[in-house]
Amino acid sequence: HDGQLWVASQDGLFCYSDKLRRLTVATNDEDYPTSLAEDVQGNVWAGMNTGELLKYEHGSLLRFRPPDPAMRRRFSAITTDDSGAVWIGTLGAGLLRFENGQFKRISTSEGLPTESISQILADTYGKFWFGSSAGIFSIRKSSLDACAWGATNMISCHLYGRDDGLPTLGCAVEFQPTSWRARDGRLWFAMANGVTCIQSSDSQDLDIHSQPPPAIIEELRVDGKLRAPEGSKTGYIATSGPEPLGHTPRLVIEPGRHQLEFRYTGLSLAAPDRVRFKYALGGLDKSWVEPTAERVARYNSVPPGEYRFRIAACNGDGVWSTGEASLVLVIRPHAWETWWFRGAALSGLLLAVGAGVWTVERRRTRQRLAALEREQVIERERARVARDLHDDLGAGLTEIGLLGALAKRSNAPQERVQDHLGHITNKAREMVTSLDEIVWSLNPKYDSLSSLSRYFCEYAQQFLQLAPIRCRLEVDEKLPACALTSEQRHHLLMAFKEVLTNVIKHANASEVRIGIAAADGTLTITVSDDGQGVPAGAPAEGAEGFANISRRMEQLGGTCQVASSPGSGTTVRLSMSLAKMSAP
Repeated sequence: HDGQLWVASQDGLFCYSDKLRRLTVATNDEDYPTSLAEDVQGNVWAGMNTGELLKYEHGSLLRFRPPDPAMRRRFSAITTDDSGAVWIGTLGAGLLRFENGQFKRISTSEGLPTESISQILADTYGKFWFGSSAGIFSIRKSSLDACAWGATNMISCHLYGRDDGLPTLGCAVEFQPTSWRARDGRLWFAMANGVTCIQSSDSQDLDIHSQPPPAIIEELRVDGKLRAPEGSKTGYIATSGPEPLGHTPRLVIEPGRHQLEFRYTGLSLAAPDRVRFKYALGGLDKSWVEPTAERVARYNSVPPGEYRFRIAACNGDGVWSTGEASLVLVIRPHAWETWWFRGAALSGLLLAVGAGVWTVERRRTRQRLAALEREQVIERERARVARDLHDDLGAGLTEIGLLGALAKRSNAPQERVQDHLGHITNKAREMVTSLDEIVWSLNPKYDSLSSLSRYFCEYAQQFLQLAPIRCRLEVDEKLPACALTSEQRHHLLMAFKEVLTNVIKHANASEVRIGIAAADGTLTITVSDDGQGVPAGAPAEGAEGFANISRRMEQLGGTCQVASSPGSGTTVRLSMSLAKMSAP
């Protein structure tokens, strides 16, 4: 307006009035201005190839950069309106509106026919005209403002193509200006291979093509096979016009993960190539798929569930159908995909985990009880050993000490000294035998049944030899491989020793037969003598000893049986179940 000449080139932005001035210098091969515009206040705006906006105001340059990287595409066309807003056409980011330092974007999601806009012109009737890769289209400025402000999310546009007389769809891009509004109001657009002139008028309104095309779902293919709802009486599955079936069609599909292919169209006889569609599969798509001219929608590996496919169409002027064509799909699940199966599986898993925890805790409890039992056995053994050491060795050592003191007296007769020394020798021998018994009962090396048999035989021979009484042994050659605890060996030894002691003290026998056998799951130790026996009804000498033997065998879970008659000797049978023993 002030007579200055502005030039945008790949070398920068220049201004010429009285002399040529370069205002910007390109920082790289891509950083250069591509389009220019002047607003009502006389400020000059320049769009950059890098997707930035320059403003020349009061002798200084201001640079504005969109915050969203998706907006930073080549600014190929710029124009301003009376409100001071700057409208920017981009190659790939749609239409941008800049005002008060903020960028707003309008794209194909809001109804634009393309994302690449290379030309922008405003007519005198409140409409913007755009040259694009899809042809020339017009949109009322009020509709663009409402969309930029968020009052609506869709715009209506009128698109012109080859059927309307355009020599080609693509508009010129490289050099500016490629479009111009003449003094008579006509709009001129440079095309890829020609020039197009449009005579805009107030009577030419978007209402001339206000009837939207009805959207129609033509067919559905499941895994490549054509499927149709039961009871369908038309060639179509569903339409956004009058419902031919009287309700939304419903199709049930067998279990599995399927590939779905929806084929649809829109009925428009005026401009069928300009019809665009938006669709969504409820249950998978969170929102509408961006408008497209494609007439097929594909979904791969769709899991079981209930889905609703919706399709809507718009004409070349951007007028969308008010209704939607829809189809309900139900993909049945396999048995293992149902809620009750998963619930049962979860319950079974919880039960299995509970059973596993219970089993582990039970095993741990048993292990703790077994450990406590072992500790109790060890404690009993320690108490027994302490008692045996105190009773046998302690008493014997005390007696030896007393006898030694008596033998050391100076006035003691020689024969008394010899008698004391003999007692000391015998007591020492008894203590050695007791100590050997204690060690034998504790040593795990002798916990087998065969070791028990050998020890009993050796003990009986040495013990009876002092009487003197003959000893005959009858022992099985092959005794079972069973292990006895130290407590079991101790009680058996004490019972066996008590039986032999009774024979020496009361039987007046000349021979003793000892038998050790294992048959029918029972260990039997038999001691028979040829002594005087016990008269019937008469109190047996050593009856207290037999009572002790019986108590010891009861502690082992065994029995003690005594058979005797006058003049025929006595037989004592000690029995114990082999099941009470353990494997070695």
